[in-house]
This record gives sequence, structure tokens and C-alpha cells, in this order.
Amino acid sequence: MINDPKSAQYITWTELGTSFVVSNVGEFSRSILGSHFKHNNFSSFVRQLNMYGFHKINRRTSTDAQTWEFSHHKFLRGRPDLLDEIKRKALEPDPSIKHRIELPGEVAFLT
Repeated sequence: MINDPKSAQYITWTELGTSFVVSNVGEFSRSILGSHFKHNNFSSFVRQLNMYGFHKINRRTSTDAQTWEFSHHKFLRGRPDLLDEIKRKALEPDPSIKHRIELPGEVAFLT
């Protein structure tokens, strides 16, 4: 998607190739997302990026709400060899689950 010339008006690498920029979020969602994902919802796209360890870069010089920049230390222009190392974040265990598992044993002990 990012290397497709047809998408260049919506998503491009930054000059250094260490991050990418999505411009015109509305058009990007309508024109690009639906052809690569099961949805065209930009918020869902951002959520997916976050689940894979991407971070939004706040550009202090840009006041354009339609321009978003993202980076990941393993997502670099010209380095497709690193893509296999980008993994979905593991879910952190819910501490209340352990308590719920131990509770029946404690109740049985009381009887």
C-alpha cells in the first residue's frame, strides 16, 4: 500500500524513510483502506497500527488534522526483511482472572 504509486497522494514515506504520513484521512479511508482491509474506518486502522507497535508522531509544526504520521522501529523504507519481526502485541493478563480462578477453591475450603 505505501509503495503503490496509486496511493502516493494519501500515504507516503517521510524523507528519512523511518516513518510514514497519511494525508487527507477521509479520502485515504474511502479510496485505500477498503481495498486492503475489511473496513474503511480510519480509527480501526489506527487501532491496528497500535496493536502492532506503531506510534503516532505528533508533528508540532503541522496544524492539519488530516495529516497523521506513524513510526515503528522495524518498519523502514527499503527494509522488507524486517517486516517478519513486526508482531502483534500480546494482551496483558487481567489480574482479576487469577482471583476468579482461585475463588472456587477458597469457597470449597469454607464448606
